[in-house]
Parts: sequence; C-alpha cells; structure tokens
Amino acid sequence: MKPADFRGFAVDIAARELARSWNRRLRPFGLTYVAYFILLLLADGTGRRPTELAAALRIDGSSLTGHLDRLDESGLIERRPDEEDRRATRVVASPAGLALLEKIRPVGEALRDLDPELALRGADPASQAERALVEVQEAVRQVNAAFVRVDRAASASVDALDALAQRAGPARRGSQAVLRVATMTGARAGGGATLARFANLVAERSEGAVRVELEVPFREPGGELRLLIDLRAGRLALAGVTAAVTGTLVAEAQALELPYLFDSTAHTRRVLDGPLGRGILAGVAEQGLLGLGIAANGVRSLTTGETPVRRPEDVRGLRLRTQQAPVNVYFAESLGAIAVPLPYERLAGALRDGEIDAQENVLSNIVDLRMWESQRYLTLTEHAHSSIVLIGNPEAFAALGPQRELVETALADAIAGIAAASEAIDRDALDALRGNMEIITLDARARAAFAHEARLVHERMARALGTDALARALRAVDDARIPAELVVR
Repeated sequence: MKPADFRGFAVDIAARELARSWNRRLRPFGLTYVAYFILLLLADGTGRRPTELAAALRIDGSSLTGHLDRLDESGLIERRPDEEDRRATRVVASPAGLALLEKIRPVGEALRDLDPELALRGADPASQAERALVEVQEAVRQVNAAFVRVDRAASASVDALDALAQRAGPARRGSQAVLRVATMTGARAGGGATLARFANLVAERSEGAVRVELEVPFREPGGELRLLIDLRAGRLALAGVTAAVTGTLVAEAQALELPYLFDSTAHTRRVLDGPLGRGILAGVAEQGLLGLGIAANGVRSLTTGETPVRRPEDVRGLRLRTQQAPVNVYFAESLGAIAVPLPYERLAGALRDGEIDAQENVLSNIVDLRMWESQRYLTLTEHAHSSIVLIGNPEAFAALGPQRELVETALADAIAGIAAASEAIDRDALDALRGNMEIITLDARARAAFAHEARLVHERMARALGTDALARALRAVDDARIPAELVVR
C-alpha cells in the first residue's frame, strides 16, 4: 500500500480537527460530538433505523454500533423493534436522552464554531445536525483537494531526491564504510536499544572496517515519513519504522498493533519470527526496500494528565494522542476518546502546551520524554506490544560487498539480544517512573473490559485490510500461542 492510499485517512483526521471544539464542550456531559449528533437526529421522538443514522452521519455501521452501545448503556437511547418491519430495529431517544438534549442546549455555540450562521434555537435539531455534517463534508472536500496537490508535490520531491541520491552505497571515510542508521524511538526503547547494540556488534566484528552512525532518536521534521524518504534517497542505510507506519508500505503490518493481540513478549516474538513477520518483511521487499527484521519495542500503556483511568469509560472524551496510523486511531475511538494523531517528535510539545489530555506509549519513551512533567497518571493498560520494522536501502547494503553478511548477522543478533531483554527493559522503565507518576494497575476484570471495548478495532481493520487478510494474520497469531503448560510463571 502506498502512502497516497491513506489520503482518505488523513482527510478523516482533518474532519476530526474541525469537530474538536464540539468535543471540548460536550465532554462534561459524557458525550462525543458523534453521540451528540445521534441524539439530535433522534430529537423528534419518531426514531430512526441504524442504517438511516449511519447514512446521515456518514460513518460505517460498525462505528455506529459502538456509539449506540455506549448511549444505550448510559440510558440515553432505546432500541425497539420497528413496527413496519419486526426484523429491523428502530433507535429512539429515551426520556433521559431528550432531557439531556434540553439541558445542553447552549452547546449550540459549538456548532457556531463551525458555521456562525448555524444556531440551535428556533429550528429542527435533526436538520441542524445534518446541515453541520454537510458543512464538515464540504470542508473535508477542500482539504482532500489540498492533499491531492501535496501528493503531487511529494512525488516530485521523492523523484528529485532519488535522482540526487548517492548510489555508490554507504559513505566512506578512508577505508571505513559508514552506515547512517536512525529510528524515531528513544535510546531506552527496544528499537533504539536494538540499533545501539547493532552498532557495537558491527564495530567489534568488522574491526573498524564498518562504522554505524546512529541518529536515535531521529528528530528531522516529517517524522517517520521523512525516515522512509531518506531511506529511499540513500541518505539512510537502515531505518527502524514502527509497525503501524510500516503499514503505509505493507498494510498487514498494522495487524501487529491490534490491541490485546498478544499473550506475552514470548508470544510476540514467535509471531514476529513466524509467517506473519516474514510476510511483512517480504512485502517491504516488494516495495523496493530490504525487510531485514522486526524488533520488539516494548509494551504500550496509557498516561493521563488529570483523569485517573481505571475503566474504559474514564477515557471517554479525552484528547488522546495516537500514532499517525488507522489502527492506533481506531483504538482511541473504540474507547470513546478524541484521537489526536501526532508524529512522535511533536508529542513532547503537545504535552507541554496542553494540546492533549492523554497519550499511549511504551514505558521507555515515557521516561525519555519525562512525561511526568505534564502527565500525572500511568495506567498499565498494556494494550499493545509495539514493534519496529528494520528496513534497509538496497544500494547501501549491496555496496558493503563481503562485509554485508557480517552486518546483517549483527543486526539479527542485536534483534534477538534485545528481544531476550525486553521484559527487563520494561521493568527498568517502570522502576524509573515510580515516584514520578501515580501508577494504576488493572485487575483481570478491568483489563477484560478494555479488551471488550477494543473489539471494534478488529471490525474496522477487517474493512481496512480485507477480511481474508486480517483472518490470515489472526490465524498466524493463534498458531504461535504458547500452550499454557509450557508458560514459565
């Protein structure tokens, strides 16, 4: 999958930005703007079928189901058999839902942020909701046109960079080959630690004939997309790219970021070394790059500034920073959060400036960015085992000549070495966070509740990847599970 194929996702992000002011006003009432629009569409008391609601809101059925489930659990809507067709369901606002609408009538100011002429007073609420959505769609259409122009400019830039790139392979200083290597993650996280170990092994084994220049963390503007551009252009010989963003090259890589997918770090390693991992690396090769391995990066958990999170509902309405990939955004939305996709290099500033309320990350990155300076709580949701795909520039590796095997073997050994130490790395990071943050550990029941909410991510990814592709990925994960009697406790 090419980066341009995700333009629709980027446009969806633009629409979400337009609605952010609504969410801020609605958060005290336990609503997101989508839930609010649902109530507006039901305000006349006659009710609507789910398919009608999904069409009016311009969202897919599974996304609507999650919003309806939460409204139903809150007692704000009722699902009734449709009198015209008993096989169908009709959704109506409950008395509590109508009362809430009346209570928050002043939230019409939020709609005027989008359209100053739009007000809730003196007009049919459902018509106003639909009009607001039309306004969003028009703004998104304009953003989409801008993305088309950006795509063209980016393609031209990449072509120019390719033409200018040095094709002689790695830079040389005297008789020494120098490999420039980078990743976005911090030096303590699994990806950064793997590349540091790789650099040491190359120096030892090549006896100085090959040297690795590390940029950990990589801080050039453009984030991981810039990593991929520099890699293609030959300015990087090797880059560590998160599995989620590798999804712009190989869509199936996003399956590695599905929430609550893995049982343990050992289970994760079996998957990365198995058919699913090998298939992702082969997909990278189909894009004209080298898929050299997949490193464990750590287990992701959630931090918040003012709200202690012990249940999924505690996340609702929070502005939650995610990686710039659909699977991560879908996870935030499955919990009712307002997803704020940001590149990693902007995360520290967003926390400092109060642009976001929460974020999710591996523990080592939380330490590296000193997140306790703006985030008070760490909830050990442990919802994903993060992975870094190690991608090489073919010309740079070909130019290594007889040293290539040594370099690739050193990388494989570094991946294995840090994978074996990954649990210790997470423990050390957690120890560093104790005393700086209030740490909340989830019991089995709370963890199950988070996993239950996150099931919607699987449904949305099935449409993004294709049902068959997701099923193959899940089979590979199941096949790699470690039998209970072999698990070391």
